[in-house]
Amino acid sequence: MRLFSIALFIILILTDTQAQSLNPKLESWENLIGDWKVLTYEPDSTGAWMAPTIGNAKISSILDGTFIKEEVIYSLNNGNTLTMYNILGVDPRNGKARYMALDKEYGTMDVYEGTLDSEKIMVSNLLSDEGFISDGQSLHFRLTFSKVRGGNHQLLVEYTNDYGKNWHPFSKNVYQASN
Repeated sequence: MRLFSIALFIILILTDTQAQSLNPKLESWENLIGDWKVLTYEPDSTGAWMAPTIGNAKISSILDGTFIKEEVIYSLNNGNTLTMYNILGVDPRNGKARYMALDKEYGTMDVYEGTLDSEKIMVSNLLSDEGFISDGQSLHFRLTFSKVRGGNHQLLVEYTNDYGKNWHPFSKNVYQASN
């Protein structure tokens, strides 16, 4: 099953995208589609958000509007970048939001699951088969997309090293329409 998921994900990434009407469960997030400037904030040692770095994202629909695909490059305060392809959809069997993330720099693919409504998408990778290993710790992530004023969006990324008992800020990404 995992190999099938990986093959499907690769096909989704390579699929040519065009303007498509979205799956009704994703329609309230149609305004994600477009080109975005991404302001990435990281917490300092006290938890305060540092000055943002700037990246960019291109978000489109794929497979006749069944999924939303994001191609994003985040710039980080340490001078590195994080390049990702992400796919958002709603599982028709149980109505749960599913989010697949593939990143270049770490070479990882992860599957997130959670909830979606008209104002917020919240998914975590607690149920995936493997956490991200950092400094000998297994980290899992929770992603919360929310709409903010002016048609912008925010993605709050939090991590846990105790399987969801406690969550800590990892980054905050503010999506502003590109001009």
